[in-house]
Formats: sequence, C-alpha cells, structure tokens
Amino acid sequence: DFSLEDFTYDDIPVGETDFDLQYFTIEKDREDVIPVFKEILEVFPDLRIMGSPWSAPAWMKTNGSLKGGKLKPEAYDVYARYFLKYIEAYEAEGISIDAITPQNEPLHFTANYPCMEMQPAEQLDFIKNHLGPLFTSEGRNTKIIVYDHNWDNTQYPIAILNDPTARQFVAGSAFHAYAGNVSSMSVVHNAHPDKGLYFTEISGGEWATNFADNLQWNMGNIFIGTTKNWSRNVLLWNLALDQDHGPKNNGCQDCRGVVTINSTNGTVTRNVEYYSIGHFSKFVRPGAFRISSTSFETATQLNSVAFINADGTKVIVVSNAASTGKAFTVRWEGSEFAYYISASSVATVVWE
Repeated sequence: DFSLEDFTYDDIPVGETDFDLQYFTIEKDREDVIPVFKEILEVFPDLRIMGSPWSAPAWMKTNGSLKGGKLKPEAYDVYARYFLKYIEAYEAEGISIDAITPQNEPLHFTANYPCMEMQPAEQLDFIKNHLGPLFTSEGRNTKIIVYDHNWDNTQYPIAILNDPTARQFVAGSAFHAYAGNVSSMSVVHNAHPDKGLYFTEISGGEWATNFADNLQWNMGNIFIGTTKNWSRNVLLWNLALDQDHGPKNNGCQDCRGVVTINSTNGTVTRNVEYYSIGHFSKFVRPGAFRISSTSFETATQLNSVAFINADGTKVIVVSNAASTGKAFTVRWEGSEFAYYISASSVATVVWE
C-alpha cells in the first residue's frame, strides 16, 4: 500500500496462467528495493529480513484481481514455489530472507490496494501440505511465521499451531497492533511456549500528533508491551515516508514514517517513532534476552522491561507516564543503583 504501483513477481495478461513460473521476475525490485537493501547491508550485514506478500499474482486467485479474492486451491502448490523462487532470487543478489509470512493481514481483504483473504484452515492447508514440505525438501531454513494480523484474534495462529504436522514447519506467530490488546501475544505463547512471537506492524500518523502521548503509547503497547509479552522483535511501518505521507498506493493517506524525508530538499525529520526505537535498538542488541523483572506498582505510572546482552551488559528501559518526575531503584544480584526519570519521558539505563 506504499509501493509506487501494484505488481507481483509474476504478472501476465488476463486470462493466462503460468504454473511453471517461467515469467517469474524480481526485475521491479531492482529499481529501488534491492539497491536500498544492499546499501543497508553495507552498514549492517546482520540485518534480518522478513518478506510478507499483500497478494498472490492475480492469475492464482479466485477473482483474477490483486485486490480481494482467495488463492485458488489448484494454485497452492505453485504459490509455494513462488515463495521459494523469491527467496532464491534474493539470495542470488546476496540478500538473505530470514523469514516469510504467507499473507499480510489475511483477514483484511476489502482494501483498495492489493490484499487477499486467507482463513485459518486455508493457511493451515497451505503450510502443512505445500509450503512447509517444499521448504523442507529444498533444505530451506527460512522461517515460516503464521497469521501476521491484529492482536484481536488469537485463535487463528493457535489453530495452525495445534496441528501436529503443520507446527513442525512453523517458527511462530506474527501480530499487528491495529485492534486488540498486546496481552494476546502471551495467550498464544502460553498455548505454544516453544514457538516464537513476532511483532510485525504498527504505524504512527497524523491522527496522533502529541509527541509525549505517542511516546508513552509506543512504550506501553509496542516496545515495552510486546517484549514483555514474548515478542522477539519490534517492526514499525514505515521506515521512511515523504513530506506528503507517501508514496501512497490507495492505502493510508496520513501515516507517519519513523523518519520523514523531504523529497525536495532531502531534510530528514526524526519522528517520535525514531526515538522510541532508539531507546531499544541502541542498547538492546541482537541476541539479547529479556530477563524477568518486578513490575512497578500501577499507581506509580512507571513501566519497564529488562534485558541482558550477549556481552553480559544489562539494560532496563523505563517509561514514566506521570506528570511529575519519579525516583526509582534498580536491584540486581545484591547491588543497586538509584535513578530519577523526568515527567512524561523514557530512560534507558545500561550497566555492567
């Protein structure tokens, strides 16, 4: 919904099919996506990338359109091979795809941008009988992550993970934050504690412009909230948009990127989401573990989450939603330190 146009990796004339995927191509991505990925990978080679489709090619769908419709039963196998070719094509460019989800927001299929319905039983069938076995036979260790939709439906991922065959192919479940409560992630964790949880989408926008309020909401729900509810990551949507909230492709008209880049003069504006990410990404490094910590009393309006990095450093992120500053003490293995956090703010503390 923020692409420059609607396209897939196998677009052919209406009425035709391509079950051999002879017209598959990632050529469109060579215009912008692949070059930007390569620039990013030069800065951070260990980047983990998740691929998530908004729609299968129109010829694979029941309505012959990128908008709405379902995957045809006879297209399940070719769609699995489509995923494999995508991963292989990117690998040939030196770009490793760490994980995929079978469908972005599979229960949101009436949008005016590419989308596709995929009910739990359908996603279960696709993974169990097509995508999972194909990845296994091809020796692919790309993670398959199910659901990829809002917190308000825990039964969707649980239904797939309850299947003893399908769950063997699944790394975990992904969630968005446009409906429901973050605690839903713990519901899925408690049902299947051996599977990962991943938070994969939320966007800020002009509907919420108060920096302090947004910062606290981001902490309580997205960053502190998801990690305390077992998420292994936090992804925001989008990383960068222009001064007109675009490019737009019939989706959100006033979404806010993590940064705003003025397309005329190149000025970069760091938005509240940038600072929200920074409180974690600068200090909680890849490979860190969340560690158990005592919650503050609700009346204090303080919230926190703690981690230990691979190098042994400890990190605590504390948010203060109160209109007054607060003093608190951190105790760890017989040692302690005191800290003061200002009103309506967030602090990250690192210690050896």
